[in-house]
Amino acid sequence: MNKEIDITGQENPAALSTLTAAVKGLAQGACLEIRGERALTGLCGEVAKACGVELDWFHLQQGPGQWRMQLCRRDVAGGPRAIQEYFIRDHRRCDDLFATMEEAAQQGDLERTRQWMARFQVGMLHHFRMEEEVFFPAFESRTGMRQGPTMVMRMEHEQMRGLMAQMAQSLESGQLDGVKRAFSTLLMIMQQHNLKEEQMLYPMGDAHLRGEADEVVKNSMAL
Repeated sequence: MNKEIDITGQENPAALSTLTAAVKGLAQGACLEIRGERALTGLCGEVAKACGVELDWFHLQQGPGQWRMQLCRRDVAGGPRAIQEYFIRDHRRCDDLFATMEEAAQQGDLERTRQWMARFQVGMLHHFRMEEEVFFPAFESRTGMRQGPTMVMRMEHEQMRGLMAQMAQSLESGQLDGVKRAFSTLLMIMQQHNLKEEQMLYPMGDAHLRGEADEVVKNSMAL
């Protein structure tokens, strides 16, 4: 389990100092979770600059009143980020959240299923947003392919959003069976979707964007 740091109530200088000290002790590829009462994206960027190390961050909870982020030290030393590096890592993170949520549901633990469903949904929806608002437009602008792979990916995003909404509605009414019924369909779509992105779209993105890929990733993380 990742170390968790709570900066609730800390003003920015104190929070920055707390997180900088924690991050400097992270090994390559290691992560920690941070929790606070306000949005944390900007603070993560400040921590990366203050530490002088390369960090990736991912959303776990987005308010109201509480935000959580996973902050990870890059396991690739130096060099610009690739589309594949960052987005595939986020795929694996969301896969892990899904697996934990499914395990909780199979055990009949409603509250734990709700907790992990919330994290999974935040992670997936933010992943979709990074692609749809940053990566896909950059790819389409460079290649001119607006009716190709990105169009298919957007359609599949909508399918997954619909299934997650159904699952969330079932959990709201305490219906674990409704969540379980959606698992196999969502998992199948996720697996096929991720495979197409990882084997085709992300490599194409890195090939066409080349020197812009690092900026695309940084703009995605800034959302």
